[in-house]
Amino acid sequence: MGRSSDPGKKITAKIAEMVAGFQSHLDAGHLKPLEYHLIPGQGWDKIIEGIAELEAGKLPKKTIVKVQDE
Repeated sequence: MGRSSDPGKKITAKIAEMVAGFQSHLDAGHLKPLEYHLIPGQGWDKIIEGIAELEAGKLPKKTIVKVQDE
């Protein structure tokens, strides 16, 4: 997740620890994924569009915008 630099490696390791800790809560059903609305497209212009739609009350769910291709 983080960059390959020293701070990035530490961030990635910490996130991996957190994911492992959450797994038991996911398995037990204590944590559930949120429903979301994926804004078509990607990039900063789509992020701005998503924020505008959210502020206008047009989006009923959490909004996700991809900033780059996977």
